[in-house]
Amino acid sequence: MKWYGLLFIPMILLASCELAPFESARNVRHIGIGISYRGTDLLALEGPINDAIALKKGFNAFFSTEPFTSTLLLQQGDEKGAYSLDEANLPTKEFVIETIVRTLGNMNKHDLLIITYSGHAVEDGSLVLAPDRSDGLLLGGDLDSALLGVDELISLFNCSEATILLILDSCYAGSFIPESGDVSTIDSKNRFTDLLDCYRRNIDRNPRLFVLAATTADNTSKEPVFGSPIHGYFTKALLEALETTSGRVTLDQIYHYIHEHQGFPTEGSNKLFYQHPIISGGALDLILR
Repeated sequence: MKWYGLLFIPMILLASCELAPFESARNVRHIGIGISYRGTDLLALEGPINDAIALKKGFNAFFSTEPFTSTLLLQQGDEKGAYSLDEANLPTKEFVIETIVRTLGNMNKHDLLIITYSGHAVEDGSLVLAPDRSDGLLLGGDLDSALLGVDELISLFNCSEATILLILDSCYAGSFIPESGDVSTIDSKNRFTDLLDCYRRNIDRNPRLFVLAATTADNTSKEPVFGSPIHGYFTKALLEALETTSGRVTLDQIYHYIHEHQGFPTEGSNKLFYQHPIISGGALDLILR
């Protein structure tokens, strides 16, 4: 009788436990990059600084129940046209890479890093960062030294345990989203080789990297000429999406809101008059909240 009594005690204890997996607390970190290009020989932009600052505030409110920290890397420039290397957290290529690597080094597999970029990009998708020279010249200087390429940036994420969300409001931003293989265009003579290449591309994709881009790889991103404050059309819709009061929000939901509410056409025959936001594909969706 005593033996049955001793056996009954652990059974009671087990029955009273919630047999659910334990999830560690998640830390959310944000690196916001905004470049105005004032003082450079590129077209100055009004939206990027506003974008970065507003996104910091928007994410802070959106993740109000979780630990959230944000680092802003801004090149604001002088309204009179001066360029200065003395701006705090100036987003030169070297400093951007250093900040990303340092941040990821302090994160674990439960954490989420959000990187937002508002600024110029060249036709292959490379981000145009702040020049590391006192005269501020890019086109008339060494543009290549200020470019952060697609493969170069994505390679920084390969060894990360954390989940990464890359949000880009720049021209040709879709270059950061891997192309999916289209088997309908495969030549029968090379069918095996092409299918194998497609398979490898899918396997090589980082499952912890999610990308939300303002436009496709062959089109530009736009901002309005007038307004206060001026935001890129894509970022303005993103900021509105972050105001949702829904308890459960996924990246797909954010994307669909942007697509439906962007204040600039998402379709058209002339690329100058539309921009179509896109999101990294696949079966996985990122639960943001």
